[in-house]
Amino acid sequence: MSRGCLLAGGYFHIAIQHHPDDLRSVLAHELTHDCVAFLPLPLWINEGLAQRVDRSVGLTAEPLIDFDLKERHLAFWNETNIQQFWAGVSFSSVGDAQQLSYSLAEILLTLAEEQSGDHASFLRNAHYDDAGQTAAFDHLGVDLADLASTFLGPGEWRPNRKAIADAWEQWQTRVPNEAE
Repeated sequence: MSRGCLLAGGYFHIAIQHHPDDLRSVLAHELTHDCVAFLPLPLWINEGLAQRVDRSVGLTAEPLIDFDLKERHLAFWNETNIQQFWAGVSFSSVGDAQQLSYSLAEILLTLAEEQSGDHASFLRNAHYDDAGQTAAFDHLGVDLADLASTFLGPGEWRPNRKAIADAWEQWQTRVPNEAE
């Protein structure tokens, strides 16, 4: 269902479905991925950045959040599936998990941008192994659990390295369904 993707390996390539109305937006999104491809970013930060670029250049017309979307987030996220988000595997899921992952990534990155600290160092040092938790502490002075609770409310939102590794392992050994 993707409108475009960055194909990494050797020379990077961007593949885009041709829809004249979306071309600029998809290209901005995929070029953002290309610009940070050398960094070991957690997928939530990578996708959040790409979504933020869409929005900052005025290519995304829809609001960041509305009442219905917030209610969907609050009903969906829990202490188990948030680990799939931190691991990045929820972005490749089907249905609500995927859509809400992209949305949550942009919301959390927006909240991170509001923190005082060295944002460039946060991006340079964020690593997928811990979902960027160490970099958030070191460069923004914030725990990702606290950042997530700002939007999602109280809960066990902190990235857990073991749960992240388990999510990666489960994802790699899954049997793809017909929708994938």
